[in-house]
Amino acid sequence: MICFIGPGSHGDAVALERAASAIVEAVRAAKSCGIRRVVLASSSAVYGLGQDLSETHVPEPTSDYGRSKVAIEKAVGPLRDKDFDICILRIGNVASADALLEQAPQTTPDAPLVIDKFPDGAGPIRSYVSPSALANIITTLLSRADPMPEILNVAGTPPIDMAELATAAKLPWKWRPASPDRHDTQRITLDCTRLAEIVGHAAVATSPEEIISDLKGLGVLP
Repeated sequence: MICFIGPGSHGDAVALERAASAIVEAVRAAKSCGIRRVVLASSSAVYGLGQDLSETHVPEPTSDYGRSKVAIEKAVGPLRDKDFDICILRIGNVASADALLEQAPQTTPDAPLVIDKFPDGAGPIRSYVSPSALANIITTLLSRADPMPEILNVAGTPPIDMAELATAAKLPWKWRPASPDRHDTQRITLDCTRLAEIVGHAAVATSPEEIISDLKGLGVLP
């Protein structure tokens, strides 16, 4: 079973709580029905801030969304056993479902995207994964002979500057100076070494141009 239930990061506290309960009940139902493998969507939001965050980092979420994902991870963990394989995916920014590209349909030259510019001249840097790459990763996990990892970071490498992604998508955008209280949010990135060992380094290598090409091929971007 592939379980990606949830309102996303924009959900309010009530919606997040309902989603968490539904997810835990879905996993319990899968086990009672004899399903042997579950891939469950969590989020890199469980980590909070930091660079090269690996699966061994202690979660320190800074949002209700991140805290709800931590609660889900803790609730489903005890359901795992030798006959019931659960892999929790701590997913980075899924292109087109992220804060930048989800704005693309409303973006015009008169209403461009606004991207924070940090003191080093770059924009926010995140670990991105394209929809097709995410689907291929899930397929590989479910079809492998060995047990799935209990927790797995999921994103492409290297991390991507949002300004470069907007440029690759040919979206109109402009800079704004990042406020000092946001400087520690510039680089929030994942260590996906474990993922690369499972699916192959070539499968996780990505670039802004490759991500945009995937979105265009899927019809998400014109």
